[in-house]
Parts: sequence; C-alpha cells; structure tokens
Amino acid sequence: MIKLETLKKQALKLPHQPGVYLYKNQNGEIIYIGKAKNLHKRVNSYFNKDQDLKTSLLISNIWEIDYTVTKTEIDALTLEDQLIGKHRPHYNILLKDDSSYRYICITRTNPPKITVTRKPVKNSYCLGPFPFAAHEIVKIARDILGLNQAQSIGKLSWEIYLNVAKPASPLENIYQTFINQLIKTIKHGDQTLIKAYHERMQFHAQNLEFEQALQYRNKIALLQKMAQRNNQIAPSKETSQHLIVLIMHQNRILIFVFNIQNGLLSFSKKFSFDIQATNNILESFLKQYYTNHAPPNHIIICDQTNTSQALDPSINSYLNATWQIKLKIELAPKYKLLPLALQNIYSKLNLKDNLTSELKSLLKLETLPETIDFVDISNLSDLIVVGGVIRFINGLPIKSLWRHYNIKTVVGQNDYASISETISRRYCTISLPDVLIVDGGLGQLNAALKFLPKNSKTVVVGLAKKEETLIFTNGTTHKLSLQQPAERFIIKGRDTVHNFVISHTRTVFKKYYKASWLDQIPGIGPNTKLKLLTHFRSPEDIKGATLLELSQIIGKAKAKQINDFNKSRS
Repeated sequence: MIKLETLKKQALKLPHQPGVYLYKNQNGEIIYIGKAKNLHKRVNSYFNKDQDLKTSLLISNIWEIDYTVTKTEIDALTLEDQLIGKHRPHYNILLKDDSSYRYICITRTNPPKITVTRKPVKNSYCLGPFPFAAHEIVKIARDILGLNQAQSIGKLSWEIYLNVAKPASPLENIYQTFINQLIKTIKHGDQTLIKAYHERMQFHAQNLEFEQALQYRNKIALLQKMAQRNNQIAPSKETSQHLIVLIMHQNRILIFVFNIQNGLLSFSKKFSFDIQATNNILESFLKQYYTNHAPPNHIIICDQTNTSQALDPSINSYLNATWQIKLKIELAPKYKLLPLALQNIYSKLNLKDNLTSELKSLLKLETLPETIDFVDISNLSDLIVVGGVIRFINGLPIKSLWRHYNIKTVVGQNDYASISETISRRYCTISLPDVLIVDGGLGQLNAALKFLPKNSKTVVVGLAKKEETLIFTNGTTHKLSLQQPAERFIIKGRDTVHNFVISHTRTVFKKYYKASWLDQIPGIGPNTKLKLLTHFRSPEDIKGATLLELSQIIGKAKAKQINDFNKSRS
C-alpha cells in the first residue's frame, strides 16, 4: 500500500507532454514501456481506475517510474518502438496486441511493387517503421505519382514511367530515380496536394457528399502529420550517440547522459557531484563512466554550468585505446537536441520548463531558484496600510502561502518601515525563499535586507515599477522587457502581488468604512467615497470641507451634489 502511494506521487509529478514512460521493477529492470500523448494523464490512469488481471499484475511489480519527454506524439511512438526492441520488456510481450508498426517496402522487381509489411522485406527498399496509417500513406503517394490504386504499380503505369524517364539510362538508374521520388513523397508528404484535397473536400461538402468530403479531410490531416514527421531531427548516419549535459542545481553539478538513436533522444542516467569535489568534474566523469560502459562512436557534450569545464584531448586517446574504437568527443554548447534534453532535465527536477534556468541567469544566482517571493505595500493615505507576499515554486503559484499583513507598528505612509514589518512577520512563520523580489527601488530593497536573518542565503532584488528595472544589492540594474519568459514572469509576479494587496486594501476599507451619510447621496458610489475618505480621513472631515476642496478631489459636479446635500440637512 505504501509503495502504491509512492508511485501515485511519482505519477502526479509527470509533465503534461508527449513522451515515453518506463516502469521498472525492484531490481531496476525495465518491465514495461509505453507511449503517451500526455504523460501525466496516461500514467495516472494506471492508478486511478480498476484494471484487468494482467495490468494489475504489472502494477504490483512496478517500483519506479521513469520517462522521456519527446517533441511530438509521433516521436513518442517511434521512440517506444526503438526502446521495446532494445530492452524487450517482459510485460510488453504479455500485454501486446496484434498491431505493430508497419514498414513500406518497394520491391526491386519490374515493375516495382509497393507493399505494407510488419517486417522489412529482403531485396526491397524499406521505409519505417510507421507508427500510423502506413496504408493511407501509400495511397497518397500513388495520388502524387499518378499511379493506380492496385497493390502492384501495374505494367502500364510502369511503362509510362519508363518512357517519361531517360530511355537511354540503365534500368537500375531509372528504378533509383523512381525510388527517390517515392521516398521523398512518403517522407515529406506534398504541400501542393493539400490544396487540391481541400478543393475536393469543399466540392463534395457543397454537394452534400459528406462521406467523400470526410475522406479528403482525413487525407489532409495525414499529409499534415507526414509534414510533422519531416520536422523531426533527421536520423544520424552514426549508429549511436551520447549527449552529455551538465547543469548547476542546488550547489551541485548534475550530469545527465542521453542516448541518441536515429535522431531520437532517450533519457539514460543522472549523476550528481559536489562542486568542490574535483578540479575538473567532466574529465573525471568521462574516464570513470566510460571505463565501465562501452562508449558510442560519438559523444556530444553541452556544458550549461558556466564553470569552464575543460576537456583534455588525451581523454579521447585514452578511450580509443581502452575500447579499440574510433571515438569522437565534441563540445557543442548549441547542439540541436539540447533544448529537448533540457526540457527533460527540468521536468525531472520538477522545474517549470527552462524558466528557472533563465531566472538563474537573469538574477545572477549561483544555483537554480526554486522558491520566489514577491512583496508589495499598499496604502490609503494614512488610513489603511497593508503588506502582501505571494510565493511561486518552480514557476507555479502556491496560493496557500500567499499572505496579507495589516501594518500595525507604522504611523502614516512609510514604505520602508512597512516593508520591514511585513518581512519580519512573514519569515518568522514561513520558510525563506531563494529569491525575494521587492516592489520598489534601492530603499525598499535595503529595508527588506535589514530584517532578514543574518545567515540567510535569500537573494533580494528590487523592481522599480515606472522604469521596469531590476535593482541589485551591488547597485547594478537591468532593464526588463517582455521578450524573455523569465522577464515576463517577474513583471507578472510584481503585478500579481500588487493586485493581491490592492484587493485586500479595498476589503479592509469596506469593512471599516462600510456605512456613512455619503451613502444617502445619489451618484456617490464606492470609488468616489474611497477618494474622499483617502484624502479627508473621516466622514466628519468631508462634511466640513469647502466646495473648492471637494472639487479638487472629485470634480465640480459631484462636489456640488455633496455640498447641496449638506446644506439641505443643516
């Protein structure tokens, strides 16, 4: 029962993104691999409803959930097939049905024959595996090439094709040209055909031939899906690669190893090192890891730690000699699969996309910030002063830790003293954040610093509203824009805490100044009442104000209404 609850907690942390999930047993062995359009929903479905006997048996043997986020659902389907073929998990064999991925094969006969098979056919050019609609793809390819719909291309179509091709060319060359054209069609789809299909769909719809219109709509969707498949990273010529990513997290260097097979990324292992452990963590890691694990032909390293991890050329020679292979090690800080790798890393660290990493860079932090608080002060003249603090964890609002503070020790409008009281009251009951962003300039920033514990590691930053500028404790500044997610997050956080405090200030005002003679005057609503009480402090002071004084606050028309009302009651 305890194990099941632990698994449910793991499942709740999975991202709402496409990918592949792996179930492991008590020994860390992979026992089941599945794909999902939405990892969070799919994996949680195992634990939130009754299952059949086989699936219940699978669940009873799960001890750990692992996963890899992919770029698209199609990538997830293809990666699942690769991983099942590699690991052959026990329960995939028990639970699998008759549907497996298809290959599209073109025979080297005269005329060529296009077939859809479960396995590659010898002496044929095969494409795949296709995780979706292989038969429909072949039909569309025939449409593009002007071929008939029979399984075989047909002698007449092939003879026409031979006549159109260069007659003097060897048959093998003509065959290869045909193959290349067909491969291009299958791999990339044809955007010009979408327009033609769209016109046919509209024609049938206008003639109330909805079944035919639906067929063309499905073909358009399939062509778009084929184009999406084309947007995937092109398969590498190398049989296998490793992508090694280094990041800084909580004063430690984390190293993530990813496998790359046919252009698809899959998560492998994570390692953690104390930043002070060695002078060159990367070099030590490569020697230790690849002494015990056979390296691929190509290792790509992306260092995101800004610690200038050096790579001694001798490490390449050492591994080549150890494994008797031709190994290539490459430092590539902007490698094409790095964004997807980082997306997986941030997800596994339970971070919000790459927002936390961007905040680390923007706020000049040593570690990734997980907890960020925003603080603001609101006041209605000297009547009401309220402080407010809101908290975000990994980019997500945690409203259970949002608090208002009615300022008690400050007389009049004094933002610095009000911030100091808010900070001292807040953090005597709630844990300190990694970052505290104060709405205001250097004065407000220093007021917050003054009342934080001396041993606090919290980084305090000011945010000047008019200039939208960050102010750091060393006096440096950074002008914010809406171009970067981290900068948008900070501006949004500041606006959110401001609205949060203003809302409470109005609530307090309505509570204490709920009813007065002002409510009896037609046209004097809550906003006008608020302006008057903010300036004059009490209903009795308003009653004693002159027409000119009232006009300066709420305008001549409303001032005359109040003045006439007072005269009528005197």
